[in-house]
Amino acid sequence: MKAWGLAAGIAVLGLMLLAPSPEGLSLEGWRVAAVLAVVLIWWLTEALPLAVTAVTPMVFFPLLGVAPAEEVARWYASPLVALVFGGAMIGIAIAKYGLHHRLAQAAVRVGGGGPRRLVLAVMIASALLGMWMVATVVTIIMLQAATALIAAATRADPDSPDARRFTRAMAIAVAYGAGLGSQASLVAAPANAIGAGLIARQTGEEITFVGWLAYGLPFALAGLVIAWAVLTGVAFRFRLALPARQDLAAALGDGSQAATAQRRVLAVALAALAGLVALPWIKPFAPQLADTVVVLAVAVLLFVLPSGEARGERLLTWDDAKAAPWAVFIVMGAAVALASGLNETGLAKWMAEPLAGLAGLPPWLALIGLVAGFALLTEVVNNFACTAIAVPAAVVLANAVGGDPVAFAVAATLASGGGYIVPGPPWLALAVSVPGVRVADLARAGVWMVAIAPVLIAAIALAVAGR
Repeated sequence: MKAWGLAAGIAVLGLMLLAPSPEGLSLEGWRVAAVLAVVLIWWLTEALPLAVTAVTPMVFFPLLGVAPAEEVARWYASPLVALVFGGAMIGIAIAKYGLHHRLAQAAVRVGGGGPRRLVLAVMIASALLGMWMVATVVTIIMLQAATALIAAATRADPDSPDARRFTRAMAIAVAYGAGLGSQASLVAAPANAIGAGLIARQTGEEITFVGWLAYGLPFALAGLVIAWAVLTGVAFRFRLALPARQDLAAALGDGSQAATAQRRVLAVALAALAGLVALPWIKPFAPQLADTVVVLAVAVLLFVLPSGEARGERLLTWDDAKAAPWAVFIVMGAAVALASGLNETGLAKWMAEPLAGLAGLPPWLALIGLVAGFALLTEVVNNFACTAIAVPAAVVLANAVGGDPVAFAVAATLASGGGYIVPGPPWLALAVSVPGVRVADLARAGVWMVAIAPVLIAAIALAVAGR
Protein backbone atom coordinates (compact mmCIF):
# COMPACT_ATOMS: atom_id res chain seq x y z
CA MET A 1 0.00 0.00 0.00
CA LYS A 2 1.28 3.49 -0.87
CA ALA A 3 0.40 5.51 2.22
CA TRP A 4 0.95 8.87 0.55
CA GLY A 5 -1.55 8.04 -2.19
CA LEU A 6 -4.11 6.91 0.37
CA ALA A 7 -3.63 10.10 2.37
CA ALA A 8 -3.79 12.28 -0.76
CA GLY A 9 -7.09 10.72 -1.79
CA ILE A 10 -8.64 11.22 1.64
CA ALA A 11 -7.40 14.81 1.77
CA VAL A 12 -8.81 15.66 -1.67
CA LEU A 13 -12.13 14.05 -0.80
CA GLY A 14 -12.38 15.98 2.47
CA LEU A 15 -11.46 19.31 0.91
CA MET A 16 -13.92 18.94 -1.94
CA LEU A 17 -16.77 17.94 0.38
CA LEU A 18 -16.09 20.96 2.60
CA ALA A 19 -15.92 23.36 -0.34
CA PRO A 20 -19.12 24.75 -1.88
CA SER A 21 -20.15 23.34 -5.25
CA PRO A 22 -19.08 25.45 -8.26
CA GLU A 23 -21.60 27.68 -9.99
CA GLY A 24 -23.87 25.77 -12.33
CA LEU A 25 -23.20 22.37 -10.72
CA SER A 26 -25.58 20.65 -8.31
CA LEU A 27 -24.43 19.58 -4.86
CA GLU A 28 -24.83 15.93 -5.88
CA GLY A 29 -22.70 16.53 -8.98
CA TRP A 30 -19.95 18.08 -6.85
CA ARG A 31 -20.02 15.07 -4.54
CA VAL A 32 -19.70 12.73 -7.52
CA ALA A 33 -16.68 14.80 -8.62
CA ALA A 34 -15.17 14.30 -5.15
CA VAL A 35 -15.68 10.53 -5.30
CA LEU A 36 -14.31 10.43 -8.85
CA ALA A 37 -11.23 12.33 -7.72
CA VAL A 38 -10.46 9.98 -4.84
CA VAL A 39 -11.03 6.88 -6.96
CA LEU A 40 -8.72 8.14 -9.70
CA ILE A 41 -6.03 9.11 -7.18
CA TRP A 42 -6.16 5.68 -5.56
CA TRP A 43 -6.15 3.93 -8.94
CA LEU A 44 -3.27 6.03 -10.25
CA THR A 45 -1.14 5.61 -7.12
CA GLU A 46 -2.30 2.03 -6.44
CA ALA A 47 -2.78 3.08 -2.84
CA LEU A 48 -5.19 0.18 -2.44
CA PRO A 49 -5.77 -2.90 -4.60
CA LEU A 50 -7.69 -1.85 -7.71
CA ALA A 51 -10.74 -3.92 -6.78
CA VAL A 52 -10.86 -2.48 -3.25
CA THR A 53 -10.80 1.06 -4.64
CA ALA A 54 -13.50 0.00 -7.10
CA VAL A 55 -16.03 -0.76 -4.37
CA THR A 56 -15.71 2.69 -2.76
CA PRO A 57 -18.37 4.36 -4.99
CA MET A 58 -20.79 1.75 -3.67
CA VAL A 59 -20.01 3.12 -0.20
CA PHE A 60 -19.72 6.83 -0.95
CA PHE A 61 -22.65 7.37 -3.33
CA PRO A 62 -25.40 6.29 -0.89
CA LEU A 63 -23.70 7.94 2.10
CA LEU A 64 -23.35 11.25 0.25
CA GLY A 65 -26.90 11.20 -1.09
CA VAL A 66 -25.91 10.76 -4.74
CA ALA A 67 -28.16 7.72 -5.27
CA PRO A 68 -29.76 4.95 -3.19
CA ALA A 69 -27.74 1.79 -2.66
CA GLU A 70 -30.15 -0.24 -4.80
CA GLU A 71 -29.64 2.06 -7.78
CA VAL A 72 -25.86 2.09 -7.39
CA ALA A 73 -25.89 -1.71 -7.27
CA ARG A 74 -27.79 -1.77 -10.57
CA TRP A 75 -25.11 0.46 -12.08
CA TYR A 76 -22.45 -2.03 -11.00
CA ALA A 77 -24.41 -4.94 -12.49
CA SER A 78 -23.75 -3.96 -16.10
CA PRO A 79 -24.40 -6.72 -18.66
CA LEU A 80 -20.91 -6.06 -20.01
CA VAL A 81 -19.41 -7.44 -16.80
CA ALA A 82 -21.24 -10.71 -17.46
CA LEU A 83 -20.05 -10.61 -21.08
CA VAL A 84 -16.40 -10.48 -20.01
CA PHE A 85 -17.04 -13.19 -17.41
CA GLY A 86 -18.33 -15.48 -20.16
CA GLY A 87 -15.30 -14.69 -22.31
CA ALA A 88 -13.03 -15.48 -19.37
CA MET A 89 -14.59 -18.94 -19.06
CA ILE A 90 -13.89 -19.65 -22.73
CA GLY A 91 -10.30 -18.46 -22.24
CA ILE A 92 -9.81 -20.67 -19.19
CA ALA A 93 -11.02 -23.70 -21.15
CA ILE A 94 -8.65 -22.89 -24.02
CA ALA A 95 -5.70 -22.69 -21.62
CA LYS A 96 -6.73 -25.77 -19.61
CA TYR A 97 -6.67 -28.11 -22.60
CA GLY A 98 -3.67 -26.60 -24.35
CA LEU A 99 -5.28 -25.23 -27.49
CA HIS A 100 -2.49 -22.66 -27.53
CA HIS A 101 -0.05 -25.52 -28.24
CA ARG A 102 -2.05 -26.33 -31.35
CA LEU A 103 -1.89 -22.68 -32.41
CA ALA A 104 1.86 -22.58 -31.81
CA GLN A 105 2.31 -25.73 -33.89
CA ALA A 106 0.27 -24.12 -36.66
CA ALA A 107 2.46 -21.01 -36.41
CA VAL A 108 5.54 -23.16 -36.99
CA ARG A 109 3.96 -24.83 -40.01
CA VAL A 110 3.05 -21.46 -41.51
CA GLY A 111 6.04 -19.36 -40.43
CA GLY A 112 8.82 -21.90 -40.13
CA GLY A 113 10.23 -20.96 -43.53
CA GLY A 114 11.98 -17.85 -42.21
CA PRO A 115 12.62 -16.05 -38.92
CA ARG A 116 10.59 -12.94 -39.76
CA ARG A 117 7.66 -15.06 -40.91
CA LEU A 118 7.90 -17.09 -37.70
CA VAL A 119 7.67 -13.92 -35.60
CA LEU A 120 4.59 -12.85 -37.56
CA ALA A 121 2.96 -16.28 -37.24
CA VAL A 122 3.48 -16.40 -33.46
CA MET A 123 2.20 -12.83 -33.22
CA ILE A 124 -0.98 -13.74 -35.12
CA ALA A 125 -1.50 -16.81 -32.91
CA SER A 126 -1.22 -14.58 -29.83
CA ALA A 127 -3.73 -12.14 -31.33
CA LEU A 128 -6.25 -14.92 -32.09
CA LEU A 129 -6.09 -16.05 -28.48
CA GLY A 130 -6.20 -12.43 -27.36
CA MET A 131 -9.67 -12.05 -28.85
CA TRP A 132 -10.99 -14.53 -26.27
CA MET A 133 -8.60 -14.35 -23.33
CA VAL A 134 -7.16 -11.62 -21.15
CA ALA A 135 -3.92 -10.40 -22.73
CA THR A 136 -1.89 -11.21 -19.63
CA VAL A 137 -2.93 -14.87 -19.70
CA VAL A 138 -2.26 -15.09 -23.44
CA THR A 139 1.21 -13.66 -22.95
CA ILE A 140 2.01 -16.12 -20.17
CA ILE A 141 1.06 -19.20 -22.18
CA MET A 142 2.40 -18.00 -25.54
CA LEU A 143 5.74 -16.94 -24.07
CA GLN A 144 6.22 -20.57 -23.08
CA ALA A 145 5.98 -21.53 -26.73
CA ALA A 146 7.99 -18.49 -27.86
CA THR A 147 10.91 -19.17 -25.52
CA ALA A 148 11.05 -22.79 -26.73
CA LEU A 149 11.16 -21.55 -30.34
CA ILE A 150 13.82 -18.97 -29.45
CA ALA A 151 16.00 -21.67 -27.87
CA ALA A 152 15.63 -23.93 -30.91
CA ALA A 153 16.21 -21.14 -33.43
CA THR A 154 19.30 -19.72 -31.71
CA ARG A 155 20.87 -22.98 -30.49
CA ALA A 156 23.85 -22.67 -32.87
CA ASP A 157 24.99 -19.31 -31.42
CA PRO A 158 22.63 -17.96 -28.72
CA ASP A 159 24.90 -15.04 -27.85
CA SER A 160 25.28 -13.60 -31.34
CA PRO A 161 23.83 -10.12 -32.01
CA ASP A 162 21.31 -11.58 -34.46
CA ALA A 163 20.15 -14.16 -31.93
CA ARG A 164 19.70 -11.47 -29.28
CA ARG A 165 17.70 -9.28 -31.66
CA PHE A 166 15.53 -12.23 -32.68
CA THR A 167 14.86 -12.98 -28.99
CA ARG A 168 13.76 -9.41 -28.33
CA ALA A 169 11.55 -9.25 -31.41
CA MET A 170 9.85 -12.57 -30.63
CA ALA A 171 9.18 -11.82 -26.94
CA ILE A 172 7.78 -8.35 -27.60
CA ALA A 173 5.79 -9.68 -30.58
CA VAL A 174 3.92 -12.07 -28.26
CA ALA A 175 2.96 -9.21 -25.93
CA TYR A 176 1.99 -6.85 -28.74
CA GLY A 177 0.00 -9.60 -30.45
CA ALA A 178 -1.93 -10.42 -27.27
CA GLY A 179 -2.66 -6.75 -26.60
CA LEU A 180 -3.71 -5.92 -30.15
CA GLY A 181 -5.87 -9.04 -30.42
CA SER A 182 -7.72 -8.15 -27.22
CA GLN A 183 -8.53 -4.70 -28.60
CA ALA A 184 -10.46 -6.27 -31.47
CA SER A 185 -13.04 -7.76 -29.12
CA LEU A 186 -15.42 -6.79 -26.35
CA VAL A 187 -15.16 -10.24 -24.79
CA ALA A 188 -11.49 -10.35 -23.77
CA ALA A 189 -10.39 -6.80 -22.96
CA PRO A 190 -11.93 -5.39 -19.77
CA ALA A 191 -10.94 -1.86 -20.79
CA ASN A 192 -12.98 -2.25 -24.00
CA ALA A 193 -16.01 -3.46 -22.07
CA ILE A 194 -15.63 -0.60 -19.60
CA GLY A 195 -15.48 1.82 -22.52
CA ALA A 196 -18.57 0.29 -24.12
CA GLY A 197 -20.47 0.58 -20.84
CA LEU A 198 -19.44 4.20 -20.41
CA ILE A 199 -20.39 4.98 -24.01
CA ALA A 200 -23.86 3.53 -23.45
CA ARG A 201 -24.28 5.69 -20.34
CA GLN A 202 -22.90 8.82 -21.99
CA THR A 203 -24.59 8.57 -25.40
CA GLY A 204 -27.47 6.14 -24.93
CA GLU A 205 -26.13 3.95 -27.77
CA GLU A 206 -25.36 0.30 -27.05
CA ILE A 207 -22.28 -1.15 -28.73
CA THR A 208 -22.58 -4.82 -29.63
CA PHE A 209 -19.81 -7.34 -30.24
CA VAL A 210 -20.17 -6.80 -33.99
CA GLY A 211 -20.37 -3.04 -33.54
CA TRP A 212 -17.07 -3.07 -31.68
CA LEU A 213 -15.46 -5.32 -34.31
CA ALA A 214 -16.07 -2.60 -36.90
CA TYR A 215 -13.53 -0.45 -35.06
CA GLY A 216 -11.36 -2.94 -33.21
CA LEU A 217 -10.74 -5.58 -35.87
CA PRO A 218 -9.31 -3.22 -38.54
CA PHE A 219 -7.12 -1.63 -35.87
CA ALA A 220 -5.89 -5.02 -34.65
CA LEU A 221 -5.14 -6.28 -38.18
CA ALA A 222 -3.35 -3.13 -39.29
CA GLY A 223 -1.64 -2.85 -35.91
CA LEU A 224 -0.27 -6.38 -36.17
CA VAL A 225 1.27 -5.69 -39.57
CA ILE A 226 2.75 -2.38 -38.41
CA ALA A 227 4.08 -3.85 -35.15
CA TRP A 228 5.64 -6.77 -37.01
CA ALA A 229 7.31 -4.41 -39.49
CA VAL A 230 8.61 -2.22 -36.66
CA LEU A 231 9.92 -5.17 -34.62
CA THR A 232 11.62 -7.08 -37.42
CA GLY A 233 12.45 -4.32 -39.89
CA VAL A 234 13.24 -1.27 -37.77
CA ALA A 235 13.88 -1.94 -34.09
CA PHE A 236 15.50 -5.40 -34.26
CA ARG A 237 16.80 -6.33 -37.69
CA PHE A 238 18.29 -9.80 -37.74
CA ARG A 239 19.57 -12.49 -40.10
CA LEU A 240 19.04 -15.97 -38.80
CA ALA A 241 18.94 -19.45 -40.32
CA LEU A 242 16.09 -21.44 -38.78
CA PRO A 243 16.27 -25.17 -38.10
CA ALA A 244 13.94 -27.46 -40.03
CA ARG A 245 10.23 -27.13 -39.28
CA GLN A 246 10.14 -30.55 -37.61
CA ASP A 247 12.90 -29.49 -35.23
CA LEU A 248 11.02 -26.31 -34.30
CA ALA A 249 7.82 -28.31 -33.82
CA ALA A 250 9.66 -30.80 -31.63
CA ALA A 251 10.83 -27.94 -29.38
CA LEU A 252 7.18 -27.11 -28.64
CA GLY A 253 6.40 -30.62 -27.44
CA ASP A 254 3.37 -32.72 -28.23
CA GLY A 255 0.15 -30.70 -28.19
CA SER A 256 -2.08 -33.67 -28.92
CA GLN A 257 -2.93 -34.55 -25.31
CA ALA A 258 -6.62 -34.17 -24.49
CA ALA A 259 -7.41 -34.00 -28.19
CA THR A 260 -11.10 -34.77 -27.66
CA ALA A 261 -11.46 -31.97 -25.12
CA GLN A 262 -9.55 -29.62 -27.40
CA ARG A 263 -11.98 -30.28 -30.25
CA ARG A 264 -14.98 -29.71 -27.97
CA VAL A 265 -13.62 -26.46 -26.57
CA LEU A 266 -12.82 -25.25 -30.08
CA ALA A 267 -16.35 -26.12 -31.20
CA VAL A 268 -17.84 -24.21 -28.27
CA ALA A 269 -15.64 -21.16 -28.92
CA LEU A 270 -16.56 -21.17 -32.61
CA ALA A 271 -20.23 -21.50 -31.70
CA ALA A 272 -19.91 -18.42 -29.49
CA LEU A 273 -18.24 -16.47 -32.28
CA ALA A 274 -20.88 -17.56 -34.80
CA GLY A 275 -23.66 -16.58 -32.41
CA LEU A 276 -22.19 -13.16 -31.77
CA VAL A 277 -21.63 -12.43 -35.46
CA ALA A 278 -25.10 -13.68 -36.45
CA LEU A 279 -26.90 -11.87 -33.64
CA PRO A 280 -27.76 -8.70 -35.63
CA TRP A 281 -29.70 -10.89 -38.10
CA ILE A 282 -31.31 -13.04 -35.38
CA LYS A 283 -32.34 -10.19 -33.12
CA PRO A 284 -35.35 -9.02 -35.22
CA PHE A 285 -36.90 -12.45 -34.59
CA ALA A 286 -35.70 -12.78 -30.97
CA PRO A 287 -35.32 -9.26 -29.55
CA GLN A 288 -34.66 -10.58 -26.06
CA LEU A 289 -31.28 -11.98 -27.17
CA ALA A 290 -28.10 -10.02 -26.54
CA ASP A 291 -24.33 -10.52 -26.70
CA THR A 292 -24.25 -11.28 -22.98
CA VAL A 293 -26.92 -13.99 -23.33
CA VAL A 294 -24.98 -15.74 -26.11
CA VAL A 295 -21.64 -15.71 -24.29
CA LEU A 296 -23.10 -16.74 -20.93
CA ALA A 297 -25.01 -19.60 -22.57
CA VAL A 298 -21.74 -20.85 -24.06
CA ALA A 299 -19.97 -20.46 -20.70
CA VAL A 300 -22.65 -22.58 -19.00
CA LEU A 301 -22.24 -25.16 -21.75
CA LEU A 302 -18.58 -25.57 -20.82
CA PHE A 303 -19.66 -26.68 -17.34
CA VAL A 304 -22.22 -29.11 -18.82
CA LEU A 305 -20.37 -30.84 -21.67
CA PRO A 306 -18.21 -33.86 -20.79
CA SER A 307 -14.52 -33.46 -21.59
CA GLY A 308 -14.25 -36.92 -23.16
CA GLU A 309 -10.97 -37.45 -21.33
CA ALA A 310 -12.16 -39.05 -18.08
CA ARG A 311 -15.43 -40.59 -16.99
CA GLY A 312 -17.75 -37.96 -15.47
CA GLU A 313 -15.32 -35.06 -16.12
CA ARG A 314 -16.76 -31.82 -17.50
CA LEU A 315 -14.87 -29.40 -19.70
CA LEU A 316 -14.80 -26.90 -16.81
CA THR A 317 -15.31 -27.16 -13.06
CA TRP A 318 -15.74 -24.39 -10.54
CA ASP A 319 -12.15 -24.90 -9.41
CA ASP A 320 -11.13 -23.91 -12.93
CA ALA A 321 -13.35 -20.82 -12.74
CA LYS A 322 -11.41 -19.58 -9.72
CA ALA A 323 -8.70 -18.51 -12.16
CA ALA A 324 -11.01 -15.85 -13.65
CA PRO A 325 -9.98 -12.21 -13.11
CA TRP A 326 -12.61 -11.51 -10.47
CA ALA A 327 -11.06 -8.22 -9.43
CA VAL A 328 -11.40 -6.96 -12.99
CA PHE A 329 -15.15 -7.54 -12.93
CA ILE A 330 -15.48 -5.28 -9.88
CA VAL A 331 -13.38 -2.56 -11.52
CA MET A 332 -15.60 -2.70 -14.60
CA GLY A 333 -18.72 -2.25 -12.46
CA ALA A 334 -17.15 0.71 -10.70
CA ALA A 335 -16.30 2.44 -13.98
CA VAL A 336 -19.90 2.10 -15.18
CA ALA A 337 -21.21 3.32 -11.80
CA LEU A 338 -18.98 6.40 -11.93
CA ALA A 339 -20.15 7.19 -15.45
CA SER A 340 -23.77 6.83 -14.34
CA GLY A 341 -23.13 9.22 -11.49
CA LEU A 342 -21.63 11.77 -13.90
CA ASN A 343 -24.70 11.62 -16.11
CA GLU A 344 -27.42 11.47 -13.47
CA THR A 345 -26.14 14.48 -11.53
CA GLY A 346 -25.31 16.73 -14.48
CA LEU A 347 -21.56 16.61 -13.80
CA ALA A 348 -20.78 15.38 -17.33
CA LYS A 349 -22.71 18.27 -18.88
CA TRP A 350 -21.05 20.78 -16.57
CA MET A 351 -17.60 19.43 -17.49
CA ALA A 352 -18.43 19.92 -21.18
CA GLU A 353 -18.93 23.66 -20.94
CA PRO A 354 -15.23 24.70 -21.08
CA LEU A 355 -14.83 22.79 -24.36
CA ALA A 356 -17.36 24.98 -26.15
CA GLY A 357 -14.46 27.17 -27.27
CA LEU A 358 -13.16 24.31 -29.44
CA ALA A 359 -16.23 24.44 -31.66
CA GLY A 360 -14.25 25.75 -34.63
CA LEU A 361 -11.68 22.94 -34.57
CA PRO A 362 -11.93 20.40 -37.45
CA PRO A 363 -13.28 17.10 -36.06
CA TRP A 364 -10.45 15.04 -37.58
CA LEU A 365 -7.82 17.22 -35.93
CA ALA A 366 -9.61 17.14 -32.59
CA LEU A 367 -9.86 13.35 -32.79
CA ILE A 368 -6.17 12.83 -33.56
CA GLY A 369 -5.23 15.13 -30.67
CA LEU A 370 -7.61 13.29 -28.32
CA VAL A 371 -6.34 9.84 -29.27
CA ALA A 372 -2.68 10.88 -29.15
CA GLY A 373 -3.19 12.36 -25.70
CA PHE A 374 -4.69 9.20 -24.25
CA ALA A 375 -2.17 6.98 -26.05
CA LEU A 376 0.52 8.85 -24.13
CA LEU A 377 -1.43 8.98 -20.87
CA THR A 378 -1.99 5.21 -20.81
CA GLU A 379 1.79 4.72 -20.78
CA VAL A 380 1.82 6.05 -17.22
CA VAL A 381 -1.77 5.44 -16.06
CA ASN A 382 -3.43 2.02 -15.84
CA ASN A 383 -5.85 1.17 -18.65
CA PHE A 384 -8.94 1.19 -16.42
CA ALA A 385 -8.34 4.64 -14.99
CA CYS A 386 -7.39 6.02 -18.40
CA THR A 387 -10.58 4.65 -19.99
CA ALA A 388 -12.71 6.07 -17.18
CA ILE A 389 -11.31 9.51 -17.98
CA ALA A 390 -11.18 9.11 -21.75
CA VAL A 391 -14.78 8.28 -22.62
CA PRO A 392 -16.46 11.28 -20.93
CA ALA A 393 -13.79 13.57 -22.37
CA ALA A 394 -14.27 12.10 -25.85
CA VAL A 395 -18.04 12.56 -25.79
CA VAL A 396 -17.69 16.13 -24.60
CA LEU A 397 -15.09 16.96 -27.26
CA ALA A 398 -17.14 15.34 -30.04
CA ASN A 399 -20.19 17.38 -29.12
CA ALA A 400 -18.08 20.55 -29.04
CA VAL A 401 -16.54 20.10 -32.50
CA GLY A 402 -19.49 18.44 -34.23
CA GLY A 403 -17.99 14.96 -34.37
CA ASP A 404 -19.58 11.55 -33.80
CA PRO A 405 -19.59 10.97 -30.00
CA VAL A 406 -19.54 7.17 -30.34
CA ALA A 407 -16.65 7.16 -32.81
CA PHE A 408 -14.67 9.59 -30.65
CA ALA A 409 -15.33 7.54 -27.52
CA VAL A 410 -14.41 4.20 -29.12
CA ALA A 411 -11.21 5.72 -30.49
CA ALA A 412 -10.32 7.09 -27.05
CA THR A 413 -11.01 3.68 -25.50
CA LEU A 414 -8.75 1.92 -27.99
CA ALA A 415 -6.00 4.42 -27.24
CA SER A 416 -6.49 3.99 -23.49
CA GLY A 417 -6.30 0.20 -23.74
CA GLY A 418 -2.91 0.25 -25.42
CA GLY A 419 0.55 0.59 -23.95
CA TYR A 420 3.73 0.00 -25.94
CA ILE A 421 6.69 1.75 -24.28
CA VAL A 422 6.50 1.36 -20.50
CA PRO A 423 6.05 -2.13 -18.97
CA GLY A 424 3.05 -1.02 -16.93
CA PRO A 425 0.48 -3.37 -18.53
CA PRO A 426 1.19 -6.89 -17.21
CA TRP A 427 1.61 -8.36 -20.70
CA LEU A 428 4.44 -5.92 -21.45
CA ALA A 429 6.05 -6.58 -18.06
CA LEU A 430 6.03 -10.30 -18.91
CA ALA A 431 7.81 -9.61 -22.20
CA VAL A 432 10.70 -7.83 -20.49
CA SER A 433 10.96 -10.70 -17.99
CA VAL A 434 12.33 -12.91 -20.78
CA PRO A 435 16.14 -13.19 -20.44
CA GLY A 436 17.85 -10.81 -22.82
CA VAL A 437 14.87 -8.45 -23.19
CA ARG A 438 15.21 -5.05 -21.51
CA VAL A 439 12.86 -2.14 -20.86
CA ALA A 440 14.97 -0.12 -23.31
CA ASP A 441 14.16 -2.70 -25.99
CA LEU A 442 10.45 -2.23 -25.37
CA ALA A 443 10.83 1.53 -25.66
CA ARG A 444 12.85 1.15 -28.86
CA ALA A 445 9.88 -0.46 -30.59
CA GLY A 446 7.17 1.27 -28.58
CA VAL A 447 7.97 4.82 -29.63
CA TRP A 448 7.09 3.89 -33.21
CA MET A 449 3.82 2.32 -32.15
CA VAL A 450 2.81 5.31 -30.01
CA ALA A 451 3.56 7.61 -32.96
CA ILE A 452 1.60 5.53 -35.51
CA ALA A 453 -1.30 4.09 -33.50
CA PRO A 454 -3.17 7.39 -32.85
CA VAL A 455 -3.31 8.23 -36.57
CA LEU A 456 -4.44 4.70 -37.38
CA ILE A 457 -7.15 4.68 -34.70
CA ALA A 458 -8.43 8.10 -35.71
CA ALA A 459 -8.55 7.15 -39.40
CA ILE A 460 -10.51 3.97 -38.67
CA ALA A 461 -12.94 5.79 -36.34
CA LEU A 462 -13.60 8.49 -38.94
CA ALA A 463 -14.09 5.88 -41.65
CA VAL A 464 -16.59 3.89 -39.56
CA ALA A 465 -18.46 7.04 -38.54
CA GLY A 466 -18.67 8.16 -42.14
CA ARG A 467 -20.17 4.94 -43.50
